[in-house]
Amino acid sequence: MVPLKILPVGDSYGYGVDEYDCKAPIKRLLLITFSTNAYPKHYIPSSIEYINETMTVDGKVFNLSLWDTTGKEDYDHLRPLDYPQTNVVLLVFSVVSPISFQNIRTRW
Repeated sequence: MVPLKILPVGDSYGYGVDEYDCKAPIKRLLLITFSTNAYPKHYIPSSIEYINETMTVDGKVFNLSLWDTTGKEDYDHLRPLDYPQTNVVLLVFSVVSPISFQNIRTRW
């Protein structure tokens, strides 16, 4: 089994809202939807979220660790502690917020 740590980074102020009134940070919705193969109907907020999933691709088994931490500035000094042993970094931004795209270069 191949371990893979996946960490999305980006601003947290983009929120998903749908007919179920599921309000959650976009990064978190991305991870939940990927791991469950369904868009969540309800969401309980937390400052840190870890999801472990097993996936088989071309006969090879991967143990995915999907990590999400808050994008709030209060946690800027703690966030780098999540970076070691990360295999994949997902740069997440809102297509309707130019500042979130700029922050990919300047903050993340």
